[in-house]
Amino acid sequence: MEIKTHMKDYKEIQLTQNQQTLVDNDDYEELMKYIWHAQKDKNIFYAVGRNKESRKSLRMHRLIMDCPQGMVVDHINHDTLDNRKENLRVVTKTQNNKNRSISKNNKSGYKGVCWSKRAKKWMASITNDGVQIHIGYFHCADEAYKAYCAESGRLHGEHGCTE
Repeated sequence: MEIKTHMKDYKEIQLTQNQQTLVDNDDYEELMKYIWHAQKDKNIFYAVGRNKESRKSLRMHRLIMDCPQGMVVDHINHDTLDNRKENLRVVTKTQNNKNRSISKNNKSGYKGVCWSKRAKKWMASITNDGVQIHIGYFHCADEAYKAYCAESGRLHGEHGCTE
């Protein structure tokens, strides 16, 4: 495994499939007790490993954060191979869903904004705790997006993602 040190606060660990993960220096020694590889889940890679004596696999970010059962680890910047503690937080599944990126199918270019054929206007909506909330109709997509961002801040707080 090739290791590169950057600015003395984190290291890169080379994974399979031409991928690498970032980890804090203080986690590195413990992580090297495992054999790591890149595992693709849909279009996202995760650092997955196993203890040298065990066949049971685990995700690196869960190990680093000592994530309890029933909780998940959110990658704040959406880079699932950035496993530095500053990019990780233990959250509920609901909180993690609030930090989702814009959908691949989005045609407006703005999260939470779509064209309403019926109203012939841009529509903003947001999902909160599994419930879709209609924010309003707008003459331009920019206005709809600004309304979405305001509602995301109000409803989702620090877990909200507007990109």
